[in-house]
Amino acid sequence: MVEPGDTVKVKTEEGAKEKRFSCFKKKNQGRNANAAAKRADRDVPELLKGVEFSMDKNGPDLYIKAVEKLQLYASTTYKNGADVRKSIKQEKAVSFVPPELDENATATQREMWKIRANNTIKREELLEANLEAMYEVVMSICDPVLKDQVRNNETYEGINENQDTLALLKIIKKTMY
Repeated sequence: MVEPGDTVKVKTEEGAKEKRFSCFKKKNQGRNANAAAKRADRDVPELLKGVEFSMDKNGPDLYIKAVEKLQLYASTTYKNGADVRKSIKQEKAVSFVPPELDENATATQREMWKIRANNTIKREELLEANLEAMYEVVMSICDPVLKDQVRNNETYEGINENQDTLALLKIIKKTMY
């Protein structure tokens, strides 16, 4: 095998010539740009391929389209995803109304109230967990320039620590507009 820097004698019709190899041409050299794009897309969920928050002149339009895709992703991917979708749309966590118990409730009505109250608590906890899970999804569709600007925001440390998706989206919106 010929290594870079080796001298090799090559026979031609005119006679033997020495040829020095300085380096080898890489295979698929023209495809490097596509490979980098594929590596960047690897972390992005399938429903969000091609969606990106970026610092572009069309920032507001890109933000609106990306948020719409995030809402679709949340509603189809997460359990009770409709709550996540509503929260993203309203830019604040959805609040749930606890059931009310009548003073003169029968034993059956009291049991039904307990079940409804328990379901409300579970729904609130699930929404909180889903919003925390969405944090990494949102960060994965940010371009590097926008990520740097978000990380330089004075409130980022607390937002990152709490995995607060809604606060992250507010920073992204403020930055893109």
